[in-house]
Parts: sequence; structure tokens; C-alpha cells
Amino acid sequence: MELPDITIDEEGYPTEEFLEWIRTYDCVKNSPFEFIQIILNEWHHGDYGWKIHRKYKGERKVFVSTLGWSGNEEMIAAMQDNFAFWAFSYFSHQRGGHYTFIFTR
Repeated sequence: MELPDITIDEEGYPTEEFLEWIRTYDCVKNSPFEFIQIILNEWHHGDYGWKIHRKYKGERKVFVSTLGWSGNEEMIAAMQDNFAFWAFSYFSHQRGGHYTFIFTR
């Protein structure tokens, strides 16, 4: 499925087409790290709510916070619906909308 032309609406919320793209992105055939980078480019509050760290050579840890914004929470929910992404990349979460993902190359 190709990335929709409009990912964020005029109020700053993810479009239903973008959420469906997140739910159906094929993380087996395509890079899950590129997938999260596309999502984070659309993340409300810019890079304030996320950080990418290199943990070990070839492995990256991504910390994401929804900052309580419902649009970010919608994107997290769509990522949870993407079984392959969530099964292979999700690491942990903390109360308050804080998530950690790990990606290996």
C-alpha cells in the first residue's frame, strides 16, 4: 500500500487513510525502521515527543511519547493493529503514553 498523499488533516490529526496505511504496512517485506521514521515525521509536537538512540552497532532504540495528544495516540493504536510491526519492534511502554521500540538492521 502506497503512502497517502494527505497524511495529516488541516487540524493536525492523522487522516483515516494514513491510519489505514499504518495498520497495513508490510514490515516483513519493507523496513520497520523506515516505517517508524515516516510516522515520526508526522508526529504532533515535532521531535519533542521522540528520540532515536543507537544502542549497539546495528541496533537502534526509539523512544516515543504521545504527550497526551489524541492524534499521536491514534497513530500508536494503528501501530498496535499492525501485528508484524508490533510483534518484532515493540519493546516496552510506561504509563503516560511512553513507548520503546527496538530495530535491528
